[in-house]
Amino acid sequence: GSLARFEQIIAAREDLRAALAALVAADVDQVAITASTTDGCNIVLHGLDIGPGDEVVTTTDEHFGLLGPLHVSGAGVIAVEPDPERIVAAVTPQTKLLALSHALWTTGQVLPVSELKAATGLPILVDGAQSVGTIPVDVAGLDYYTISGQKWLCGPEGTGALVVADPDGLRVGHPSYLS
Repeated sequence: GSLARFEQIIAAREDLRAALAALVAADVDQVAITASTTDGCNIVLHGLDIGPGDEVVTTTDEHFGLLGPLHVSGAGVIAVEPDPERIVAAVTPQTKLLALSHALWTTGQVLPVSELKAATGLPILVDGAQSVGTIPVDVAGLDYYTISGQKWLCGPEGTGALVVADPDGLRVGHPSYLS
């Protein structure tokens, strides 16, 4: 019946969350299933209430999946070359967030996201679309980390995840249909 099918779906979702958590060294309670990396970026930007008057530091080599949500947020987007020293130097008192890819889609360059968070003290949103499934990932100390299911994990289109270090600290006003 439909109750048994619903219970199977819930169990499969929990198995997926556990597998993704293990893949990035996170607690299962920190993992939310999303429809895409972009979906995860939007959840974070809305949940942090990033908007006009705020600044977000990113790089010139980001994918539209991150850049689109950043620009729609209304925040000032400061894009610098993907060089750690330039990223740190771009931070101002108005900077509310670092938003960076772990591995750049343009060149494959791996950014030292943990070190950048430590150097700036800012919350960090990491686009993990090109990293999870290609390099070892440990999200310890990172605030928000998105995962793409359909890229290097070879999952179906329309799958992804968002890892949130402190799930209670992120307001979510519009849960996705996957919640």
